[in-house]
Parts: sequence; C-alpha cells; structure tokens
Amino acid sequence: MAAPQSPPPPDAVVLSSLLLLNVALRSIMAALETVATPFLVATYPSLSVASAAGLLSLLGIAGLGVYASMKPLARAASDARLIAVGLALATAGAVPLAVGAALPDGHLPLVVTVGAMGLLWSAAYPLGQTAVLSAFAKATRGLVSLPPAAADSP
Repeated sequence: MAAPQSPPPPDAVVLSSLLLLNVALRSIMAALETVATPFLVATYPSLSVASAAGLLSLLGIAGLGVYASMKPLARAASDARLIAVGLALATAGAVPLAVGAALPDGHLPLVVTVGAMGLLWSAAYPLGQTAVLSAFAKATRGLVSLPPAAADSP
C-alpha cells in the first residue's frame, strides 16, 4: 500500500494559480490581437481594415492609460482585489461578445462590440495582468535566494 501523499505546499498552489491566471489573461490579448481586425471587417462591412485597426489602436491607447494608473491603483487596492476586478472586467467584456455570436444575425451593434472589446483589451488585460505579475513577484520573494554578489549589484 502506498503512503498517503501530502497536499502540495501553499506556495505551489498560489504560484500555480497565478500562472494559470497569467495564461488566461495573456490569451485574451493574444486572441484579440489575432482576430479583432478581421472579425470587425467581416462582421461590419461598413468598416475598412484601416478604420477597424484605428478603433483597436484607440483601445490600445486607453489600455496604456490603465497601465499608467497602476501605481496609484496598487496603493489603493491589494493585488487580489485588482485581479478580481480584472477578471470581472474580462467577464463583462466576454459575455456580450458571446451573446452577440449567438444572435440570429451573429453580431451586436458595432458600439457594443467595440465596447466589449474595450473592456477586455483596454481594462481587463492591463489591470489583471499587471496585478497578477505583481502578486507573482511577491509570492516568489524569498523562495529563491540570490548569491550576495548578485543581490548587491545594480
């Protein structure tokens, strides 16, 4: 009979969870970067490639604003709270897109679609991803010790 296995250490559970959140949030960005422009052009024939790309560029610029606000946000809220807000924003952006895909004509009004993409691209990804990386850095602090020379170098 095999000896009972002990549960994984708490650090492993936390780090694994943060790794999965990192993958999930990066997947949002990868999917949007890959299919957003072709999707908009195919779904909304009045949009040219240039105008669809322009809309998405504006969403990217808005995301830079979220990145710029991370320091004050991190002072006001914990990483866990920021991650939860990022996931809530991702859900709020994904639900309308899923509903739109299920409609008989296959899409929502353009402003709703771009708004949902904006929640994903401009808010959920930068907020959630930055908070996940911050939490990951804090969780790994102390797990790896650096040699004294490496710790003192700039």
